[in-house]
Amino acid sequence: MEIIHSVESVTPNGVPELVEKGIIDNLVKYNCIISEGGSYDENDFELVLSKKSWDENTISIGDWIYIPESEWGGKVKCIQSTSDETIKISGPNFRSELSKIIIAPLLRVKELVGSVDIDGFDAYFVLNGEANFVINKILFKLPLIIQSTTGTYQPDTEASKLKNISVNQASSGIDISVSLRFQEFTNAIEKVLLSSNARLDIRHQYINDGYKLIQISAHPIIDYSDDMYLSTDYQSVVTSKIDESMKCDYLIALGKGELEERQIVVLRANYETKQLYEVFTGTESDIKDIVAQNFNHNAVIYDYPSVESIEELITAAKEKFESDYLPSTEINFQINNTSLEFNLGDIVAGEDVVTNAKVKARIIQKELTIEKGKTQFNYKVGDITI
Repeated sequence: MEIIHSVESVTPNGVPELVEKGIIDNLVKYNCIISEGGSYDENDFELVLSKKSWDENTISIGDWIYIPESEWGGKVKCIQSTSDETIKISGPNFRSELSKIIIAPLLRVKELVGSVDIDGFDAYFVLNGEANFVINKILFKLPLIIQSTTGTYQPDTEASKLKNISVNQASSGIDISVSLRFQEFTNAIEKVLLSSNARLDIRHQYINDGYKLIQISAHPIIDYSDDMYLSTDYQSVVTSKIDESMKCDYLIALGKGELEERQIVVLRANYETKQLYEVFTGTESDIKDIVAQNFNHNAVIYDYPSVESIEELITAAKEKFESDYLPSTEINFQINNTSLEFNLGDIVAGEDVVTNAKVKARIIQKELTIEKGKTQFNYKVGDITI
């Protein structure tokens, strides 16, 4: 993977452009993290150079560092010299840069002649359609237009704020509906796309317009779980703990009352359907006829004498059963130091060879590390399903 250094410049005719200064060689380390949401602490990059390599590459605040046609890159915002004679260059990645764009409701105005009176905001920013079309409208059209009862007023758009951004004009085949109010672009669009089983792709792309750098597009989420199980061969580790130490078949909950008038709720667990059933609700005097069911075998007692009602006792008994006595399964799914590259949102599967637990999860963070000529990817996953 080649790491490119690019600078913002202006042509003799006054046209802004991006100029690639060249490939950064002899780096000590390059690391970039990309996560859902766009927050800076989980969406940044760091390039470490030796003093010699630094002298060969004149990098300044505001320059761009990236791997061409990939998600890996961002804008230089920090340069730090260290005691070990290395220089650390870091900043937000592409996704974090876009999180600073706020999707706001449209403004309403009263007058178009002379000064403009702001009449308020629409309640929500609402738009429906093909995903790339909607994203393009959000970034370049609707937020820059102020609506009025007599027409449309379009102020100075200051389009230079979006000078590095373009949206893929091809149809994604994905339809979305947005209804947003003062939300960060990256986080909001990710959630909207996820509801349509799609993901937000933000990467460097060579565009005919020489100043464009970042291209945004929507893509369907790919589910790899039916085609492959990640194993130790791919540096994937699934560990699981299946614990039935506290498993019981019945819970006998005792409520308020004395002797035969004491409230009783009996719950039974069906572990095949993973549901709880009420076997009995009443008092000790009522329960004599069903003692023969032997629900007291493999059972536990839950004593709650201060309960106010039988309904409260039922609710508390179910919560106690589910929290303390149902079998538990703990799963940990890690994908570290692998050569495989997935996209945010993709669904992957793995297997614990000891317990045979098969799991799948959606990728919510990816990390690239290039060091000593070796390229590796690490991943974090979201909620795990078995």
